[in-house]
Amino acid sequence: RNLLCLCTKRIEIISKGHTCLAQWKNVLKKAGQKKIIIFCAGSYAEIISKMFFDNGIVITYIIDNNANYTGQKINNILILPPSYFKRNISKFLSYQILICNKNTHDVKNINQQLRKLGFYQKNISSLMNI
Repeated sequence: RNLLCLCTKRIEIISKGHTCLAQWKNVLKKAGQKKIIIFCAGSYAEIISKMFFDNGIVITYIIDNNANYTGQKINNILILPPSYFKRNISKFLSYQILICNKNTHDVKNINQQLRKLGFYQKNISSLMNI
């Protein structure tokens, strides 16, 4: 049963990832934007960053609130804490942010956190609005 749940979750993530990838290709093409940051260093980030990479879209960083992830990598992408971006916000204002979390409450909180860090709402997307 646990294996079935895990497989179902992977299929759901992959399906969502393909939809996400197609929409992000359009967004990036229109904006001429190549700089992307993922927020949340979980299984969604792992799968979506791989799909993006395989399709020529580079994820520059991953942000996560969990200090245990700081300095680690997912698919060779460095995980940094939100405080790093707050200290260096001017370097990241043009980046697109993708929140890789499907919990509506968490996404709302992360969105607010990103706005408080100084990111523009127009540059923040999530799997929820794809």
